[in-house]
Amino acid sequence: MKGLFQRTLYDFLNEYQRADRMVIHVDCDVCTSTLFCLAAVDRLLKSGDVIIFDDFYSLDHEFDAFLDYRRSFYRVLRPVTASKYCAQIAFEIAS
Repeated sequence: MKGLFQRTLYDFLNEYQRADRMVIHVDCDVCTSTLFCLAAVDRLLKSGDVIIFDDFYSLDHEFDAFLDYRRSFYRVLRPVTASKYCAQIAFEIAS
């Protein structure tokens, strides 16, 4: 199935050349896809990088994946900014 993160993200990451600070916009909508993407990019993340979620308010999708990711990878993420009701939110990688 063309377009699945599980079939396309690894190829992209294998060719990706990090230059400066990374800003990642997460628009996966469901928990499993969000968690997969966060886990896949984790090895590239450094302190100061930013992750933006676009549907963070849904407790059983991006928010749930964020919690699982943070617990699984021992990441400390500091909130930078959020829209009303935290629909969209940005976090900076602290460690």
